[in-house]
Amino acid sequence: MLNSLITRICLAAILGLLCVPARPGLAQDKPTPRATGDQAAAKPFKGRLPTYFAQVVTSAQRTEIYSVQSRHAQSLERLRKQLKQLTAERDMEVWNVLTDIQQDEVTSLREAARKRREARALESKGVTRPADGSPAPPSS
Repeated sequence: MLNSLITRICLAAILGLLCVPARPGLAQDKPTPRATGDQAAAKPFKGRLPTYFAQVVTSAQRTEIYSVQSRHAQSLERLRKQLKQLTAERDMEVWNVLTDIQQDEVTSLREAARKRREARALESKGVTRPADGSPAPPSS
């Protein structure tokens, strides 16, 4: 219940940040990098236009969009990390609800699914292997 509430709050915060309107006259503002100790080592922010925007925006609008994205990048990354941590905590709690036998069964089901995915990937590349693990006969 608590994790569900925290997850909802995080998602609401992310959506809230995405819906913040741009300040008027922002196109004239030049984005200034805010370098702190750990940010200086990080890659510089590189904006990316949303799908189909490149076909319709002007150069000034492109600059403004990149500025907006840059301002929100750190907050979004912090929230993504928090959401990832909360999801991991939730998954661990759910896992601990299972008995040892159930955990073993889920582990074997996951392993079987992984092997099926690998086999399909190899098959799509044209490489086929027999189920017993022996080498495939040469193709003619």
